[in-house]
Amino acid sequence: MNKLYLIWNKNKLVIEDGYYYLDRFKLHNVKLINLTFPELGIIKIQKRKNELILISDTINSIELYITFFKNKVTLSDTPIIKDLDKSNFKEFQKFGYCINEKTIYKNTILLNCSSKMIININENKKFKFNYLNNFNNFDYDFNKTLNNLNNLILNKIKIFNNYDKVILFLSAGYDSRLIL
Repeated sequence: MNKLYLIWNKNKLVIEDGYYYLDRFKLHNVKLINLTFPELGIIKIQKRKNELILISDTINSIELYITFFKNKVTLSDTPIIKDLDKSNFKEFQKFGYCINEKTIYKNTILLNCSSKMIININENKKFKFNYLNNFNNFDYDFNKTLNNLNNLILNKIKIFNNYDKVILFLSAGYDSRLIL
């Protein structure tokens, strides 16, 4: 059976079966399953026999890198393998970021914000990934919300019209440079 390691703040641990949460400082073992977790600043971890479930917080306040080796999976706060993945690096050069959970490093993925990832430890691969539906509030007046958004945009345009030149940065990536 493959091992699951956590390298966090320069400490190396082997993760056994159970429930955990990870904050910026250390891994916490949770004895009670129905414990209320804080919603920000942690990553929830559940390990069962050959399956690992990772759930990130809404704003991805903690970066978690998952690296796949032949006989182990390693979770860490920084990438362990520094060899570049050429296809992902080309994507990074084009857009200024890697799409979804990909990184520029070989055999390494990143846990995205507000997501749930299930990893098969025996096969050393991610086999299920989905985004959590944290914002399912349908109890609002659509027309009123749309009018408020339109008013906000029109007010911003009026402010911009007072200036001779306006530069809008869409992002820090190459995609904004292509548009401008």
